[in-house]
Amino acid sequence: MLNLTVQVPLESFVKIFNHFGILEYRNFVKHSIQVAKITREMVEKLSLPVDLDLAYLSGLVHDTGLVLLASTENYKRFSDLFRGVADLEKLVFSLDEKNRHAGVSHTLISSVDFLSSECKEAVLYHHAPYHELKDETTTLLANCINAADRISQIHLKHHTEELSVDFLKEATERIENDPGITSPVKQVALEILHDHCIVYLLDENPRFHSPRLLSLSEFEPLVKILAFLLDVRSIYTRQHTLTVAEVSRIIAEEMLGEEDAKLVYIAALLHDVGKISVPLEILHKPGKLNEVEMFIMRNHVVDTYRILEEAGLGYITKIAAAHHERCDGSGYPLGLTSRNLTVHQKILQVTDVFSALIEDRPYRKALSVSEALKILEKEASQGKLDRRVIETLKLLVERKDTVSRLKEQAFARFSKMHL
Repeated sequence: MLNLTVQVPLESFVKIFNHFGILEYRNFVKHSIQVAKITREMVEKLSLPVDLDLAYLSGLVHDTGLVLLASTENYKRFSDLFRGVADLEKLVFSLDEKNRHAGVSHTLISSVDFLSSECKEAVLYHHAPYHELKDETTTLLANCINAADRISQIHLKHHTEELSVDFLKEATERIENDPGITSPVKQVALEILHDHCIVYLLDENPRFHSPRLLSLSEFEPLVKILAFLLDVRSIYTRQHTLTVAEVSRIIAEEMLGEEDAKLVYIAALLHDVGKISVPLEILHKPGKLNEVEMFIMRNHVVDTYRILEEAGLGYITKIAAAHHERCDGSGYPLGLTSRNLTVHQKILQVTDVFSALIEDRPYRKALSVSEALKILEKEASQGKLDRRVIETLKLLVERKDTVSRLKEQAFARFSKMHL
C-alpha cells in the first residue's frame, strides 16, 4: 500500500520554474531568477526580518502576472514580444503600461499560505514609491524587489552574459537617481553592483537550496502558477491543465478518497510541463504533424519525466509522465500495460483524453461531452483505457454536470487575474 503522506521540497518549485526558461519564456525566467537572487542578497545585507527563502520566492514570482495579463489580453502581441524582446523594461511598458501585473502576481500568490503577508504585499507594491507604503518591512522588501528588477532589466537590455562598463554605469546611475528607492536599499544595491558577487547574481544558475518541505496542500498553489504559465503559452491550452486536474481530482475522490485525490491533482497539474519545450509552430499546426514534428511532440512526456524527476517529485513524476501510456501497451514512451500501471496513472490517462476532446484544437472544433464519452467507451472496449475510470467519469458527469461547472471555474480563475 502506498504512503500518501507526501512532502515536497520547496526547491522543486524553483527547479521546475527554471526549466521554463526556454523559447518564449527564456528572458522572463532569466529575469525572474536574477531578481530572486538579488532580492535575497539585499534582504540579507539589510538584516530584514524576512525569511531568505521567502524573499527569494517573492522575487521569483514578482512578474508572473505580466505573462498572464499579456497573454490573455492580446495573445499575438504577447507571443511576438516575448519571443523577440530581451529588454524587459520595454516589454513591460509595451504590454502593461499601468503596471497592473503586480496585482495579478499578488492574486496568484494570495493562496500560498506559508508566504508571509509582508512578502505578498511586497510583490503587490514592488513598483510603488516607498513613501506610499506604511509598514517598514513591506516597504523595504518591495524596494529590494524594485531595485533588483531595475538591475536585471538593464543587464538583459545590454545583451551580454559578462559584466560590461556600459551596464554597470547605467545601472549605477539608475539606482542613484531613482526617487522611489529608499536610501538604505539604494546603498545596498550600489554595494552589490560593485561587488564581485554580482557575477553570480546575474548568471542563469538559480542558486537556491532550502531544507523546507511542503505538504501537498502547501505545494498546490505554487504548482497552479506553473500550470497557468504553461497553459497561457498557447491559445489552444488555456483551460487544458486545470480541466484535467479538476476532473482527475473528482474521479480520484470518488474511486479512492481525499488523499489520493490530492496526489492525482498535483500530478495532473504537472502532467504537461514537458510541452514547455515544444515550439508553438508545432502546437498550433492546423494540419497533420510530419514524422519529425510528431517525434518532438511525443517527446514532451520524456521531458515531463526529466523535469519532475530532477525536481525530486518521486511518485508524482511517475503518475504525470504516464498520461500517454495505454492499458494494452500501445501507448508511449515505455509501452506499459495495465498490470504495470497504477489506478492514479489510469485516471490521468482518461482525463487527459477527455479534456483534449472537449477543447478546440488547431485541426478541429471541440466535441460535445456525449461525443467525447462515446470515444472513451470505444477506447475502453479496445482495451486502451481503463473502463472503471470511464464509468466513474460518466457517473460524475450525469450526477454533477461536471464539465460545464469546471469550465465556469476555469473561466472565473482567469477573469480573477484581471481584477
